Amino acid sequence: MCDAIEQLRAIFDYYPGFWGLQDGDSRYLYVNPAFGQLVGLSDHREAEGLLASQLPWPASACSQEFLAQDRKVRESGVPMQVLDIHPDTQTIDSLRIFISHKIPYFDADRKVVGVIFHMREISTVEALDPWRVLIATGHVLENPLNPFGEASDSEAEWSQLKPRERELLFLTTRGYTAKQIGRLLNLSHRTVETFLFSLRGKLNATNRLDLIAKARERGYWNHIPQSLLGGQLSVEIPAR
Repeated sequence: MCDAIEQLRAIFDYYPGFWGLQDGDSRYLYVNPAFGQLVGLSDHREAEGLLASQLPWPASACSQEFLAQDRKVRESGVPMQVLDIHPDTQTIDSLRIFISHKIPYFDADRKVVGVIFHMREISTVEALDPWRVLIATGHVLENPLNPFGEASDSEAEWSQLKPRERELLFLTTRGYTAKQIGRLLNLSHRTVETFLFSLRGKLNATNRLDLIAKARERGYWNHIPQSLLGGQLSVEIPAR
């Protein structure tokens, strides 16, 4: 493992973005200087041996989500893509948005022994394509829509949605089930279903996939609800 860390150091110390390697317990074995600076360390090597919860950055509040994501990658051996929204280390009132990639790290015997991660900062959520949900389920649109949406005529409708409805719409268009949304927002399954039923009525949608399609058509998939921005978020983006 030491040789592997040195190889990573030789490469990722100079790569753009935020890189690191964690062991089977999600402790940092290596992070590059950019990540060290991001989390508020004077020397990036101070992260070695620590968990995310022990780093001096606001995102440590999502440490349980990080652990669950790492565990899923290790157990499945399949990469994961995550949307991360966290306060800036230096300016708590400022939020930063990242697309994080978590990749299983294999030893010489093809056993997963850790997770390599890469975080790329973005300024918009346009990179998050909810249509992969439709593609994955075999849902085909008869009339393909403008890939960037037509949000300008729907702002009034968006403003009339309740904060919870906006949150559920945001998560539903990213492939989350009612049960998953309930766990994430600490709501009962029945409460989530009630909100989704209301949303289908407001957007004149017949089912969940139609709701996603209508939200996409109106450009709502580009909107991050302000209530989510008021806190933090670390959620898996469903794979294609």
